[in-house]
Amino acid sequence: MTGRLVEGVDALMNKMNVGSEGTRAECGPTVAAKTHPEAKMHAVSWMGKKNMQVKEVPRPMVTDPADVLLRVTNTAICGSDLHLYLHGMPGLRSGDVLGHEFMGVVEEVGESATKLKRGERVLVAFDIACGQ
Repeated sequence: MTGRLVEGVDALMNKMNVGSEGTRAECGPTVAAKTHPEAKMHAVSWMGKKNMQVKEVPRPMVTDPADVLLRVTNTAICGSDLHLYLHGMPGLRSGDVLGHEFMGVVEEVGESATKLKRGERVLVAFDIACGQ
């Protein structure tokens, strides 16, 4: 069953207009992170179908009291990553940073983020949203 489901999603994604032709408006509102004026970090960026690259990108900043900034130490890929790699998705643009399953260390926390402390190790799974 899983194989047929993956094939169906692949077929659907092949028919969609993805990549540089897509726009953010088609996918609903997004929140742009404020970035540090000088600090950089490495991130996996989608550069196009079958083209992922590790790039140096601006480091995000804690701007909301509930924000938590994590330094990724280990990561893995899953089926959704493979769909993005092979087919992209509507609204995905060259240079977009990917990743949603990883382990890391808390680097900074906003003042209302009281459940995590700087230096703690964390695991982030795809199905965890705001933790509330």
